[in-house]
Amino acid sequence: MSSDQDIAAKGRWGALVWAVDVRGRRPAREFYDALDAADQAKMNALLQRMSDFGFIRNDEHFKKLEEHLFEFKRFQIRILGDFRPGRQFVLAYGVRKQKDKHRPEDLRTAARILGEHDQRERKI
Repeated sequence: MSSDQDIAAKGRWGALVWAVDVRGRRPAREFYDALDAADQAKMNALLQRMSDFGFIRNDEHFKKLEEHLFEFKRFQIRILGDFRPGRQFVLAYGVRKQKDKHRPEDLRTAARILGEHDQRERKI
C-alpha cells in the first residue's frame, strides 16, 4: 500500500502514485521535481484530471504506448506509467522526448520500474 508521500494526485476516480524502485527511489517524482514551476503546473493539470475521471480522451495529452505502458504528454515532457487494480495509476519514469519515437531503453526502464514497484507492493 502506498503512503501519502507517494501520491501524485487523488480524485473522484482514484489515485496516481509515484512508483518506488528497488533502491527506494521514485524516478518519475525526481523527474517531476526537476521541472520548472510552469511545466509542473501543466503536468499537475493532467494528473489531476486523470485522478478525477480515470481517463484523458485527448491523445495529445495521454496515450497508450504498448501493452501495460501509457504516457502523460505535455510538449516534450513525458511521464510513463500504467494502471493498477483499485483505481490506481502508477507513475514510473519521466523523460524529455525530442524525437518522434521513444528510445527503447526508456520504455524498458519504465517497465522495469513498474515491475520493481509491484514486487515491493506485494511484500508490504
